[in-house]
Amino acid sequence: MKAPLRFSILRYLIDRSAPAAAQDVFYALRKQYGLERQFSLPCIEEHLDSLRGVGILQVADVEEQDGKLIIFYSVTDYGRSRGRCLPRLETE
Repeated sequence: MKAPLRFSILRYLIDRSAPAAAQDVFYALRKQYGLERQFSLPCIEEHLDSLRGVGILQVADVEEQDGKLIIFYSVTDYGRSRGRCLPRLETE
């Protein structure tokens, strides 16, 4: 059984050594969640923003690419403490 998508997003960001944008998360988790209706780039962006809203993630950087803002997120210390019990991911 798979973990809920939001948990997998957090686990991915904890395991990653650098901040990540929604597109990075999307490509990393598509093997696990790619066939689910809830799995889309806008959905990933909403989850990232929600996790930021409760203090689990923070905005690490913002870049402009082709006239669109790309937000890069990293895990806060609080987020790391909350994510310790999450299972490891199988990513591509």
